[in-house]
Amino acid sequence: MKKRNQVQWMHKVIIGTALFVLGSSLVVGAFENVHIVPEKVHEVR
Repeated sequence: MKKRNQVQWMHKVIIGTALFVLGSSLVVGAFENVHIVPEKVHEVR
């Protein structure tokens, strides 16, 4: 019983870490896009 709880906890930690990494990379990507878009607009003008 204890071993199964440990495995579930490990899965939660792994999933949480994966979601955190994905979320932070998405946020970083969004910030980069926000910086890139104005530069492209200036180039077009």
